Amino acid sequence: MAFTKILPAGISTTGTVTLERVETTNSIVSLGSTNQLYINTDTPTVRPTLDLNFERDQRLDSRITFSRDSTATYLGSDGLIKTAQPNIPRFEFDTDGNCLGLLIEESRTNLITYSEDFNNVVWIKNVNLSSVPDSPNNTNSYLVIPTGSNTTYYLNYNTTTSNSAASLSIYAKAGGYDKLLLWSNQGGGYGFNLSTGQTFSVGNITDSLGASIESVGNGWYRCSITVSSFSRYNPYILNSETYETWTPDGTSGIYLWGAQLEVGSFPTSYIPTSGSAVTRSADFAKITGTNFTDFYNQTEGTIFFRYKNLSLDTSTIRGVWGLENSSAPVSGVRSPQSGSLRIRLLYNNNFSPAASNLFFISTDYQNGIVSYNQTENRLMMNGTSDFVSATHTNDNDIIAMSIGSRTTNGDSPLGGHISHLTYYPQRLSNAQLQNLTS
Repeated sequence: MAFTKILPAGISTTGTVTLERVETTNSIVSLGSTNQLYINTDTPTVRPTLDLNFERDQRLDSRITFSRDSTATYLGSDGLIKTAQPNIPRFEFDTDGNCLGLLIEESRTNLITYSEDFNNVVWIKNVNLSSVPDSPNNTNSYLVIPTGSNTTYYLNYNTTTSNSAASLSIYAKAGGYDKLLLWSNQGGGYGFNLSTGQTFSVGNITDSLGASIESVGNGWYRCSITVSSFSRYNPYILNSETYETWTPDGTSGIYLWGAQLEVGSFPTSYIPTSGSAVTRSADFAKITGTNFTDFYNQTEGTIFFRYKNLSLDTSTIRGVWGLENSSAPVSGVRSPQSGSLRIRLLYNNNFSPAASNLFFISTDYQNGIVSYNQTENRLMMNGTSDFVSATHTNDNDIIAMSIGSRTTNGDSPLGGHISHLTYYPQRLSNAQLQNLTS
């Protein structure tokens, strides 16, 4: 960390000097051993002209235009699943009450027509259903109680997805039994231990693309699997982490709520249904017109961003942000498709040189920064010393920024959370870029 002296030793220090801000760790200013004042030159001194801290503020800056044509759900600060009305952004929280940032998702459809009424599934096999006042959104769920001494105890949904990759999910909570199995049509599935929050495999999982279990608070978990093709969706109750004959006690069971089947290689936020399939529209966030040109410097600048993906999906492009002129995307940061877990800097709608192919996307938070002037673009991720450099020709006609997608029409949505997006109207030094992303 580099410091530059800004109070010469010759200045008298007699009397009382009040400093409004002195930090000694990763600091902006520091007092030397002889009461000389130093400034940390690794920290930007130029003020940002756009500073979006969604994690802290949990609101949109007035310069952002946001839209979504449908309602959508998210986990609120109180640990309950909430519903946001159309065109209202979602600031989602984790189960500890920490804000994750602005949630940006693509459009998805829940193909299960009764997501919360399990009396309306196609087939109920050797279980009793009892409605109880307990669920992730503080309404009712079903306690599913296995009965008799048969081999299998389950619900059945017959819904096809035309041999497309599909994600199956359901919310579950231990109710005396704590082993849930999601079984697809190819002779295997994944189990979920509702006491430990762990997954386990059952049978020959020839079609599975993965499984996940996510705590949503109060003992509830969202259990999900993704399969390469789909025709039948069965939540089973098990007595152990194997598929075997067992005899239930007739009173214990598992609480279930919020079943979802969606075409896609990872599960997205819950879409409630009550008689027909329901589509959640995509989220769009952008800054255009004078709201954009008033903060953006065409000649040089720096864009800091912090984000996380919902999954390591590599089947489609995922945009973090983008810049465009009146006719086309010009620059931005996105993950490429075709199975590559990487993030790239886009310039003039083309990828920068091969070095820009170094950085992995992740379901953990990533800190990134792009700087530009009239000679180069540079990308840095998570404080790495490897820079991406590309010849830069000044455009002078960039007019808009997309947030959480590749373009302002919502192309290639992130599928994740944007925590911060900050714009400095100068090209910061390499040391400052590294310091900001470390």
